[in-house]
Amino acid sequence: RKKASEVVKAWDDKALVHKVFDFYVVEVEYAVLCTIDSKNRRVDFQLDPEYKHDLEDTAGYFLFEPVDDKITLFTYAATKVQTGLKVPFSIQNYLTFRDLPDVVANVKMRIESGGTWTKDK
Repeated sequence: RKKASEVVKAWDDKALVHKVFDFYVVEVEYAVLCTIDSKNRRVDFQLDPEYKHDLEDTAGYFLFEPVDDKITLFTYAATKVQTGLKVPFSIQNYLTFRDLPDVVANVKMRIESGGTWTKDK
């Protein structure tokens, strides 16, 4: 669903990232402020209130835990997602149980390719 993800600004241990997602008939744009903790291999993100957004709020994190020399366990958590819209249960169910496994598979292929893989449209 991700149409664009661009680092707008980076400084010290922070990065401002603009994101665009395509959900069939709705395009959602927002900017998150990421805090990068290199020591703990963690990136926390939250909606940046300085920018106009199509979301009411979002927050979460990415965690990269080395298992061995060749394997890293990647954990993604959205700890808060408030769209500001009423989303029917059928759509929530589809995104959670049908769409999310594809997202995880795509992230895996992107990581394993060294960042070169992109999904064909």
